[in-house]
Amino acid sequence: MNVNWGTLGLETQEQDALGRPIFPQQWGAHLHDLASATVHSQHTPLGASPFSFSDMSGEQFEQFCWWLLRKDHDLVGCQVLGKQGAKPQGGIDLFAFHRSQPDVLRVYECKCWKRFTPGALRDTVDRFLSGRWADTARVFTLVLSSSGVQGLGGEWIEARRKLADRGIEGVIWTAEHLSEKLQAAPDVISRFFGEMAAAGWGAGWMRRVAFHDALLQALEDPRPHVSRLAHDFIGQERGANEELITCHGTDRGWFMRRPWIEISALLPRGKEFQYPGSAIVSLKLPDTAGVDVVLDQKWMLRNFLGHSESPVSSEARPFFKGPLASDKIGEIVDLNHCRFIIPPEALKEIIKASDALSDVYLGALRQQESDWESVGFPVVTWNGPQVALCKVDRRVWEWILAFANHHDVRKGTTEWHIFHEAQDRLMPFCELGYRGIFWGVNIPDLCDESEIAILWDPSFLDGRADRRAVWSCIDTYTWIYEELLPAIGRWISASRFTRLQRWLHPKATQNEMARIVETWTSAWIVSEVRSVHLLPGDAFRSLGLFLTLSRLQSFYNIAGRCSRAHFSLEACMGLYRTLLCLLEGGRGNAPYMGANLGLRASCQDHAELRTHLAEQMRCGTIITEPASVEYVMRAILEAIGEDDGWVDPRIRDAAFESLMPWMVFHDRQLLIERHSRYI
Repeated sequence: MNVNWGTLGLETQEQDALGRPIFPQQWGAHLHDLASATVHSQHTPLGASPFSFSDMSGEQFEQFCWWLLRKDHDLVGCQVLGKQGAKPQGGIDLFAFHRSQPDVLRVYECKCWKRFTPGALRDTVDRFLSGRWADTARVFTLVLSSSGVQGLGGEWIEARRKLADRGIEGVIWTAEHLSEKLQAAPDVISRFFGEMAAAGWGAGWMRRVAFHDALLQALEDPRPHVSRLAHDFIGQERGANEELITCHGTDRGWFMRRPWIEISALLPRGKEFQYPGSAIVSLKLPDTAGVDVVLDQKWMLRNFLGHSESPVSSEARPFFKGPLASDKIGEIVDLNHCRFIIPPEALKEIIKASDALSDVYLGALRQQESDWESVGFPVVTWNGPQVALCKVDRRVWEWILAFANHHDVRKGTTEWHIFHEAQDRLMPFCELGYRGIFWGVNIPDLCDESEIAILWDPSFLDGRADRRAVWSCIDTYTWIYEELLPAIGRWISASRFTRLQRWLHPKATQNEMARIVETWTSAWIVSEVRSVHLLPGDAFRSLGLFLTLSRLQSFYNIAGRCSRAHFSLEACMGLYRTLLCLLEGGRGNAPYMGANLGLRASCQDHAELRTHLAEQMRCGTIITEPASVEYVMRAILEAIGEDDGWVDPRIRDAAFESLMPWMVFHDRQLLIERHSRYI
C-alpha cells in the first residue's frame, strides 16, 4: 500500500525509521491467520438468524471483527481497551485503511457487551476524542455485538456532532449491520458459526450480492491493477472473455452462464412430460441479485427467441424496449412483464444468450414434432397439450360420434367395430390395445362457434412403452382422411334409404347415395389447420416457383406475421435481380408491376420497366421493409404468370436462391406460431 503519511497529518505522530507512524501493535495471540477459532453454534428457530454476537466471548468477538475487516481493509494497528483479562473487557481498537480509500485512516472500536448504555457511548466517544488518534483519523466506527441501538439514538446524534466538529465521520455497526456484511464472507460464517449456518445463510443469492458489491467497488478502485482486473472480468476492455461463459445441455435441459445473465431452460420434450418448456433468467446486476424471472414458452417464442442475426430493435426483438429517454446511459428490457434498466454491455450479453437459446429451443421443438410425427400441426392447450389435426363442422363431429357408437367393439365384429366408449371422444381399439384418444373440442381463436377441432393426445403415445398399437399424429390424420370419413359417408348413404326406396327409385337413389359419399370424401368436409413448410426436403422445388412465391406473398401480406422480420439490403436486391431476369420473358402487365414497385414514373412496357427498375437498384431506393416486400413478390408473380414452365432452369434456381432468406423466416415463424398461438 502506497500511502502519503504526511497528507494524513500523521507526520506529528511517533514514526519509525522510514517515517511511518507507529500504530499500537497490541495484537493478541488470537489475532493472526493461524489462530484457531471457536465455533459459536446454537440451535435457533427455523428462519431465525444464527448470529448471536452478544453471546460470544470478548476474545471470540475481537477475532471475528479482525477476520471480517480484513476482507476489504488493510489493518495496521491494534490497541487493547481496558485491562486485559478484566470482565467485562473493554474491547479493542483496530486501525485500518479501506482498500478503496487508502488515504483515509479508520478506527474501529469493537465492544462485545451484553448491553451498551448511553453513558458508555458518551464515555467511549469522549475518550477517543481526547486521545492521540482523533487528530488523524477520518472515520470512527463503533462496532457493537448487541442488536439495535436500544435507546442510544439521542446520545448517538450528539456523539456524531462531536465527531463531525473534529472532521471525523461517525459510524455505528450493530448486530444487524454485521449480519448484512457477512453476506460478503461465507468463509467467515463457517469459521465462527459452523457449516450449517453457512449453508443456510451463506446461500447463493447472498454470495451473488456480495460478489456484485465487490465487483462494483473494484471497478472504481483507485489502484489501477485492481480496476483493470475488474474491467477484464466483465469484458469491457478486452472484449468478452470466453472463459467466463458456461454452457451445457441435454435433450431435456439447457444452461448458459454469461457475464450479466444466467439462463436455465427446460426444453419442450413431451416424452418426458415437460411440454411446453420454460426458462428461468437471472440478470447478474447489483440491484437484481436473488431475482429470477420465469419465462413461459408462449412469451419466449413471441418475444425472446427466434431473433438470431436480427438487429437490436424493439421490432425484431420485442423484449428490448429501447434506451432510456433521459441522458443517462441504460437500456430497458422487458422479461415477461418485468422491466429492468441495464447497461449496454449487459444488453449485448442478453442478446447473445437469447440467440444461443433460440437455436437450442427451436431445435427441440423440431425434434418434438419429429417424435410425435406432427410436423405442421399446431399444439393447443386443452386438458394438457394436444395436437390439432383438423377442423370440422359441429354436425360432422356429431355424425362421427354416431358412427363410432354404432360400431362399438361390443356390438359387432366387422372391420369397423373398433370403437369404445365414444360419448365425446374416439378410442379406436385393436388386439394390441388402443390406437389413441382423439377429442373433439371447440378451441378459441382456432375454431369459430360452429367448428370442432379434432385433437390428438400426445400423452397417450408418450406414456406407452410398447407403441406398436399406437398411432402417431400423421397416422391418425391419414386414417381420418382416407378411411374414417369415406366409411362414414358410405354408412350414412346406406342407412338413409330403405329397400323400398331403392326398388321404387333406383336411379335417383343411387345418384343421391353417390352424392353423399362424394361429400364425405371431398376436401371441404374438413378444414386444414396444418401449415406447410417450404425448406424440408426441398418442398419448394416440388411446388414450383409460382406456387412457392404465392405462399410467400400470402404469408408476408399479414403484417403481424412479419413484424419481427429483418432482411439485409443485399437480400432485397436479390429479389429485384430475379425480377429483372423474369422481365426478359415479356409477360405480365407492366403498369401493374410498376405500381407495385412504387415507381413514380408510369411504365407502359417491359423495356421501360426494366430501365426504371435498374435505376432504382443503382440508387439503392428499393423496397426493404418486410411488410412491403410482398409487393415486389406480386410483381414477380405477374412477370411469371400462372405457368412457370417457360422459366429457364438457371433463372429458376437463381430465383429460389434469392427467396431463401424469406423461406427461412417463413418456416421458422410458422414453427413459432404452431407452438405459441394456442397454448
